[in-house]
Amino acid sequence: MDKKSKSKAITAAVLVVVILFGVFLLLPKNQATTVATEETGGNNATSSIATSTAVVYKDGTYSATGGYDSPAGPESIDVTLVLKNGIITDATVLPNAQEGNSRCFQDIFISAYKQYVIGKSITDVNLSVVSGSPLTSGGWNQAIANIEMQASAA
Repeated sequence: MDKKSKSKAITAAVLVVVILFGVFLLLPKNQATTVATEETGGNNATSSIATSTAVVYKDGTYSATGGYDSPAGPESIDVTLVLKNGIITDATVLPNAQEGNSRCFQDIFISAYKQYVIGKSITDVNLSVVSGSPLTSGGWNQAIANIEMQASAA
């Protein structure tokens, strides 16, 4: 690499660092501050971790249905959580798929999601992809939002 190319690469790297630092400084203090990606044996999930104002969740078992649009049409999953001090201590997902491919993706999600949610705060489990199933994750997130409302209002 010649001197000119090396200088351009260093300048680009410094520029990226400065931009990321600037974005970090501009984020409001109660917004998402960290995005973590976990990988386990080919199964992966992305979980956004956000800080929130002190919401207290009542301990108990909560259920909700989360829907999403698949290429074959609307689909949903049933989610049941056990909360203790705002932490998910148990979770169950039941598939409601009407179409074969959707059922396959729901089954894949169900076989892998627990490792990303058990023992975590309900506010920290906004899943984007679990084992290649991003649409089912959307149903999960919708159900979790409903459960958060139920548990905070209880």
